[in-house]
Amino acid sequence: MDTEPQADRWTVRGYLEAPNCLEDLDSQKVISPIQNEAICAVKTDILWKNCEFLVNRMCRLESLMQSLKMNIFRLQTEKDLNPQKTAFLKDRLNAIQEEHSKDLKLLHLEVMNLRQRLRAIKEEEDKAQDEVQRLTATLEIASQTKKNAAIIEEELKTTKRKMNLKIQEVEQKMMTQTFQEQNLLLDAAHASITNELQTVQNEKTQLQAHLDHLILEHNQCIQKAQDAEKRTAVQKELLESTIARLRGELEASMQEKKSLLEEKERFQREVDINTLTHNLQTLEEENKHLADQMASLELQQVTSDYHGLAQQKVEKVLGKITESKNRLAYENGKLQIKVKQLEEQVQSFTDTSLQNDHLRKMNKSLQTKYAQVKSILERSKEELSRTVKCRNAALKESQKLKEDLEAVEDRENKKVGNFQRQLAEAKEDNCKVTIMLENVLASHSKMQGALEKVQIELGRRDSEIAGLKKERDLNQQRVQKLEAEVDQWQARMLVMEDQHNSEIESLQKALGVAREDNRKLAMSLEQALQTNNHLQTKLDHIQEQLESKELERQNLETFKDRMTEESKVEAELHAEHIEALRKQFQTERETAKKVAQREVAEQIEKELKQMELIKDQYQKKNYEQSLSIQRFVCEMTNLQKEMQMLAKSQYDASVRNKQQELHLEAERKIRQELENRCQELEETVRHLKKCKEATENTLKEASVESEQITANLEEAHRWFKHRFDGLQLELTKNRLQRPSGEDRWQEEF
Repeated sequence: MDTEPQADRWTVRGYLEAPNCLEDLDSQKVISPIQNEAICAVKTDILWKNCEFLVNRMCRLESLMQSLKMNIFRLQTEKDLNPQKTAFLKDRLNAIQEEHSKDLKLLHLEVMNLRQRLRAIKEEEDKAQDEVQRLTATLEIASQTKKNAAIIEEELKTTKRKMNLKIQEVEQKMMTQTFQEQNLLLDAAHASITNELQTVQNEKTQLQAHLDHLILEHNQCIQKAQDAEKRTAVQKELLESTIARLRGELEASMQEKKSLLEEKERFQREVDINTLTHNLQTLEEENKHLADQMASLELQQVTSDYHGLAQQKVEKVLGKITESKNRLAYENGKLQIKVKQLEEQVQSFTDTSLQNDHLRKMNKSLQTKYAQVKSILERSKEELSRTVKCRNAALKESQKLKEDLEAVEDRENKKVGNFQRQLAEAKEDNCKVTIMLENVLASHSKMQGALEKVQIELGRRDSEIAGLKKERDLNQQRVQKLEAEVDQWQARMLVMEDQHNSEIESLQKALGVAREDNRKLAMSLEQALQTNNHLQTKLDHIQEQLESKELERQNLETFKDRMTEESKVEAELHAEHIEALRKQFQTERETAKKVAQREVAEQIEKELKQMELIKDQYQKKNYEQSLSIQRFVCEMTNLQKEMQMLAKSQYDASVRNKQQELHLEAERKIRQELENRCQELEETVRHLKKCKEATENTLKEASVESEQITANLEEAHRWFKHRFDGLQLELTKNRLQRPSGEDRWQEEF
């Protein structure tokens, strides 16, 4: 009796609830459980499982609704047969209607909450789309920066050519400086020649006075030498006797030492060791003293020998003095003739000295300009150091970006593994769904339409998810391309900096070599010509090095292009593989749905046949209906729990979306910093261009001045050749006149 009222209560409640459910299905839009999970690819499979599970629950509820309708029909028949129970049933109906209204209110509140959550999720999806648009805009900006970088590369090539021209101009300047120094040396040589002429005249007078003094000294030296020979002979005999005596003493001391050592070995046990060591020390000191005496005696012997050698040298010097006296008398006549010629040359040298003063002034002006060029080079070095620091900072940031990308790739690989696992689980769930659909007793036509709508929406969402995934892959590819381009530009900057440093070092080396060559040119004009040839060989070597470095840079660029093409091909292969997996998943899902629909149709036919048999077994199934109502209550509680789980999952999804937004903001900041640094690098490049233009102007001015100096040097060189030829002619004339003059001098002597 208790089970029957409960059954009646639930049947009446189901009878009243059925129209409201139908109205909700007709009036309200079908809501997809994965409406805003397109951003999070991992949550799609979980939500799909939840959706299928809820659909199965709804099918079961439909079967229960049909059974409740049958109970209502039965109750109506009983009501017609038993009119006494109408009052009782009316009370029960009122109570059931009140409970039903309360349940409806609660359900409406839950529906409103779910709609609000869905709206919030839609707003978040719109925000994500806006962010995607912003990222596309940033990618366009990056492409523009790439074009600008290509323009900058062309400008750098032009600047490289200009630098080569400047190097050539600097080399020309160095040549002009060497010629100037040669001219200065020639001027100094002329001045020294004039001074030497004056000194020769002074020495001529002095030598005549010295001759008489030397004759007297010669006689005195002969007497001193004789006395020294006598003394050395006596000292030599004494030294030989002392040496023989000392040698005998040394031999005796050595014998005594040996005997003492033997005695020490014999009586070492009996005699104290301290006394023997003291005796040994004294003997060693005596030996040292004797050795010192021997050395002093040998030195005395050497000094005596040295006196003999000195006497021989004095004799040789006297012979040379006599010869020089004769030569000076001969040269005196020649010099008187040359003095007149040199006086004429002095006047010409005064003119050349004026020209040399003018050239010295020009040299001072060039030195000031050279100091200015040095200051400009130092400034350029400082700017290069700054650019190197900026490059190091950019390299560190690129390394950080690479680490972040590797972390992102690891995460994506994990997601792919989870996706494959979820596919396997989905297949198992599909098998379970087929088993559960076989147990369904009835299905409603309107619910089938709702399921079709849900499937359409799911297909649309799947297509949207696929599109978003494609967009994500495209964005990742663009980011990788941009990073590759950044690496290329950094490598190019490194190559350009290395080239610039090598050029500066070569210039510094050339300057050092030029300075050394200038010092060497002070010795002779022949060495100057050799150094010029040496500089030319070095310049050829530097040019060959520059050409080899350019070839290496071209090879590096080709290698980088190959690497980028290979990375693109690999990315395309991965994308094709992912699309193939998606197609397989869609085909499997469609086949599962078709099989399920066929089985549902077959089950409906079977159920219609079974309905006729159910009429006979109606009384037996009353008890089963009460049990099914209890199961329905349990399932409702399970549904509420599942709704709570869905709410939690939506909250987790919102938290993940926020985290993704923060990550995107961080990436934006990083890109902005990179753009700012690119702008700073562009500014530095502009500043370097200005410095290069200033140096070019200074080099042009210096080249003009160098041309003027070369013209002056050529004129001076011609004049010196003319003078040198004249001097050679005079020397030949003097040599021809010399034999006749020597014969006269011999006759006079």
